[in-house]
Amino acid sequence: MGSPSSFAPEDTRHAQPPQRRATSGKLCFADQSRRDGSPPGEPQEKQVAMHAAFGFDDFLTINTVYVVAMSILYPLTWLLIPWVLLKRVVHPSARIAWIFTILFLPIVGGLLVLVLGVNRIKRGETERQRAARELNEHLPEPQSPVGPPEDIHRRLKDLAQLGESLTGEPLVSNNRVTILEKTSEAFGRLEQGMRGAKESLHVCFYIWRSDRIGNRLRDVMIDKAREGIEVRFLYDGIGSMSLSRNSLRQMRDAGVRVAPWAAGQSFRDRWSVNLRNHRKIVVVDGDYAFTGGMNVGDEYLGRDPSFGYWRDTFVEIEGPAAARLQVVFTRDWYQATGEALTRPFLYRSDIATGDTAVQTLSGGPDDDAPVFWTMFFAAITAAVERVTISTGYFVPPEHLMMALIAAARRGVKVRLLTAGKNTYTHTLWAGRAYYAPLLRAGAEVYEYQRGLFHAKTMVIDGLWWCVGTPNLDMRSLMLNFEDAVAGFSSTVAEELESQFEADVKDSRRIDLEEWERRSVKHRLAEETCRLLAPVL
Repeated sequence: MGSPSSFAPEDTRHAQPPQRRATSGKLCFADQSRRDGSPPGEPQEKQVAMHAAFGFDDFLTINTVYVVAMSILYPLTWLLIPWVLLKRVVHPSARIAWIFTILFLPIVGGLLVLVLGVNRIKRGETERQRAARELNEHLPEPQSPVGPPEDIHRRLKDLAQLGESLTGEPLVSNNRVTILEKTSEAFGRLEQGMRGAKESLHVCFYIWRSDRIGNRLRDVMIDKAREGIEVRFLYDGIGSMSLSRNSLRQMRDAGVRVAPWAAGQSFRDRWSVNLRNHRKIVVVDGDYAFTGGMNVGDEYLGRDPSFGYWRDTFVEIEGPAAARLQVVFTRDWYQATGEALTRPFLYRSDIATGDTAVQTLSGGPDDDAPVFWTMFFAAITAAVERVTISTGYFVPPEHLMMALIAAARRGVKVRLLTAGKNTYTHTLWAGRAYYAPLLRAGAEVYEYQRGLFHAKTMVIDGLWWCVGTPNLDMRSLMLNFEDAVAGFSSTVAEELESQFEADVKDSRRIDLEEWERRSVKHRLAEETCRLLAPVL
């Protein structure tokens, strides 16, 4: 695509404060007879008691209301306990955490469960599943499906079959893959790609801010819509709360079709803030696409001093795999708007631009099986030589922890790079509680120090690679709607591993002996946060 472009007052007639005079060394209210009928000079203690009686009555009224509310509403929240017990959860300890929240935070705990405790979309046919069923009858079949290379271990080959079984998306060939490791370059390529749209431009982001870069890319969408290009913009209602109404109005006035995304159509689904569309997808003309960890905001360009330098990874795809990312966008758009995007020109899956086989992966809490949890577990257990993981947030389910530990103990070189600062404190401390078992097994653990680390990549044996939006934490693996691209390419894998080596130079390696000498205060913080891991 060429080089990148550079927030009733009361009556003010208040009575004057009562004048006080001294009598026999005591202070009395001089105007007392006018206020409550008591003669001047009455002992102060009795007057104070009479005045206090009014406030005490008020207190009794408020206290009665509180007691009545607690005696009715609090027991009602107990009715949530059977629902918690029947929920599908990451780990049984999540049930314990939510039950204790209900019991020890009267009323408030029940509200927290209702708002944050929804971790699955109601079973049965969800809106998104209905979208898939109705759209699949009209969408083109994937072109250029291929199998994995013949000269690799059978366990790695099985990853492609597993991915297709989980998502319905096969491995497709003839793609050009470009890894974008600098956010400035990624935004430049993204803007250039959007400006090059000739027929359609589809944009989906978890976070979109009304700041310099957000307004710049907004204006690109406005320009393309005024040119007659079909432009659609999908944003997560929670992640993009700071997106201004003025920006949305400008886009709509220009012809951009704008829609907020919600997890489901039911009141329960819309009430929850726990289920989020964490995807980042841009598709141009159905044959050119972007995805990865980067959202749209000035902080991603290092312009926010509270974050500093921002390290992320984006990927640019040109070829048939871009059409498959279009399918992911199409299903989400149908769920949000009811508009079915089935015209063939939106899915140009016959264009061959490279030699890389790519598989599109997408998953969310409405899937029968957790896609990325399953894929990552299988990939780690399939490794023969090395596992290289970069993740912005590391709070893994126990099964993935065991897979990493087992891989390290059987001789696989396991290396983990995660954020070391400028991240959510509770998540950072929770993740650190997992370091010691990995280190004892022989794994290498690094914490990035230069700035905020937000990349999400995995490489297995220098051949199978994955770049996308999911972190190695409970939220990404069970609660969020995520996407990624994966494939078999030693070239792409080598590039990702080379970047890992460069990032290690800006990181602190965790030493086992030093780590085990850390203070009791640090260990207590880690283990306390780890208790919350199933609901983070």
